[in-house]
Amino acid sequence: MAGPELDNGYTRVANEIYEEVAMRKFNGIQLRMLLIVWRYTYGFNRKSAELSATFLATALRSDLSGTKKELKKLLDMHVLKVFRQAQGKHGRMIGFNKYYERWLVGCNPPPQPLEPDESTGGESHPLPVDDCPPHEGEDCTPKKESINKTIKKGEIVLPSIHEEIISYLNEKTGKNYNFKVKTTKEFINGRISEGRTVEDFKNVIDIKCSHWLNDPKMSQYLRPATLFRPSNFDNYLNQEPEEKEGDNPGQMSKDEKIDYDDAIREWVMKGNDPADFRFDTND
Repeated sequence: MAGPELDNGYTRVANEIYEEVAMRKFNGIQLRMLLIVWRYTYGFNRKSAELSATFLATALRSDLSGTKKELKKLLDMHVLKVFRQAQGKHGRMIGFNKYYERWLVGCNPPPQPLEPDESTGGESHPLPVDDCPPHEGEDCTPKKESINKTIKKGEIVLPSIHEEIISYLNEKTGKNYNFKVKTTKEFINGRISEGRTVEDFKNVIDIKCSHWLNDPKMSQYLRPATLFRPSNFDNYLNQEPEEKEGDNPGQMSKDEKIDYDDAIREWVMKGNDPADFRFDTND
């Protein structure tokens, strides 16, 4: 009987990922879950798949409640990530986060070197060594570079900033924009070079989602090219979210807000792009 063959399918995972996972403090079921995630994502040349807790529990031959608990831990630790929230009959899309510097799970301690101990007749004892760098959630302060630092003109922006912003946009809108797209990175780099922070990007996303997400005509413009365009970003950042019952009034009066919504809707109905819209409250 022939054994398993590569011709029948295989899963490509970078050696660097295997080495990093082996050093981290994952428990047994978490490691097994990562193998299943790799199998049904990288094994099909894709980054994410509809991997429900029920599906994972069946694949692991494990109980559902325990699987749900460990799946939540891996998501909270940013080892797994949601690429798309559940939509109608489609479940959420889950995949592996290969940027291990963002994982919130510690390392196993390194082996300790030995030196002879004269007091014990030459018997060896461990030398004190530094532990693995701390991570969030452990009893020490993590040493990590702030991603909200000011970026000088021409300086390269960390790829993790692009990914964090676009992942947040995808999570809020249920879309699947790629943070590696050149124009998207240019829009983000441009705003960061002006002193904007990741939190500013998230605020713009939140504000415009409150305005447009439930509007079939406008929701298509919840995209990087519109939200992060230099002529729009500052405007959007200084708007107020859609008022809910009990909220305090924002910077715009209620009448101004109605005028703004009507004006941009009319602009779009004429076939124009909202990225080119200008609203003058003095009209």
